[in-house]
Amino acid sequence: MFEMKSYNQRTSLGKILFLMAGMIFLVISCEKIVIEKPGNEPDIDPGDIKCSDIQSGGVFTQVPNLDFESWSKSSSGRYEDPDPGCFWATPNKSNDIINAIPVTVYKVSGDSAYSGKFAAMIRTGKWGNLIVAGTVATGVFSPNLSNPLQSIRFGRNFNQRPKKVTGYYKFFPVANDSCGIYCYVTKRRDAKLDTIGFSRIVSSERVDNYRQFELTLDYKTTEQPDQLILYFASSEGGRELKGQPGTTLFVDQVRIEY
Repeated sequence: MFEMKSYNQRTSLGKILFLMAGMIFLVISCEKIVIEKPGNEPDIDPGDIKCSDIQSGGVFTQVPNLDFESWSKSSSGRYEDPDPGCFWATPNKSNDIINAIPVTVYKVSGDSAYSGKFAAMIRTGKWGNLIVAGTVATGVFSPNLSNPLQSIRFGRNFNQRPKKVTGYYKFFPVANDSCGIYCYVTKRRDAKLDTIGFSRIVSSERVDNYRQFELTLDYKTTEQPDQLILYFASSEGGRELKGQPGTTLFVDQVRIEY
């Protein structure tokens, strides 16, 4: 068992831990990140993707804003979310319920984007003793006042069969944390949803420069799905409130092949 025998030893260890923490901060902060202020881009109209244009009979006919170029400012003015809100969901709206809950998804630009003007930066935060993983997902935010961190309902009505999902990402893990990139489609059977196609990437590897990812869905039936779940999480264990604050995932230029 390790035993600290003197004040000087404790002080030295404290200095070492402080320096290590500083090194971690410097490694992350050396990334040139430009976080856009909400509503700061005059040529991008908030909410310019109309939900009525991408739905038919309550079913989405396309997956919008895969390049994360369009964002909407929140009513509070504290954050922006990817458009449209009827399709993409993030935990950011928990900040509207309790403003001490950190914003975890940001619109970024400059060197932080792979192409176009903007990309999504997804970062794990902390609220008290609880981990708040950053997530961008197909779904809706349904306020859960008793547990604001569990307010996202995943999935959107969709009846096409994706073959492959590609995109570009960078990842900066803290303490060997892992990011998660998922795509799966489901079929409703009575009161249950059956996953009929699935693919995912879970990785703890640091990726300093944008790298392409590829998800090839493995189908177990020839049926048409009725729901699509596509999500990007800075911490893979986020659903169980697990992860490391500061872990950061960048995602841009996603494409779906059918």
